[in-house]
Amino acid sequence: MGGVGAAGLYLGRRGHLPGLDFDREGIGHVSFGHGPHHCMGAMPTRMESEVMLSTLLRRCPELRLAGRPEAVVWQSKGLICGPKELLVTG
Repeated sequence: MGGVGAAGLYLGRRGHLPGLDFDREGIGHVSFGHGPHHCMGAMPTRMESEVMLSTLLRRCPELRLAGRPEAVVWQSKGLICGPKELLVTG
């Protein structure tokens, strides 16, 4: 089983991991699996995320990142990969 931290990474033809490449071509999105292993909760999760984010931004239209984006500290160990905390103002 692949690690969540490796999602979006691609070994490529060179056999080593060059890093995260959002512009690569020919590779599908596999966050929720693919084919017979596709997650049954993929669509509800996407819908919940869309409703949550649109509601938050509608209720708090002045919401902005507090500080510089490059100052955000990221966690990359374990199952959760993302910011350790995300300070906002608004």
